Amino acid sequence: MQLRTTRDSMQEIAFRLDFPDQSFFNRYFKKHTGITPLEYRRSRGSLLVSF
Repeated sequence: MQLRTTRDSMQEIAFRLDFPDQSFFNRYFKKHTGITPLEYRRSRGSLLVSF
């Protein structure tokens, strides 16, 4: 969900989710979803609202 609701970097999200590094987070995410976190973020769009 953080991929859609924040503009935080993949590194910041990986750290927040207690992954040892961004590379491990990317591999884990791709293994379980079939796409990279960046592909997910781009394909799903953002839920952020600008005021």
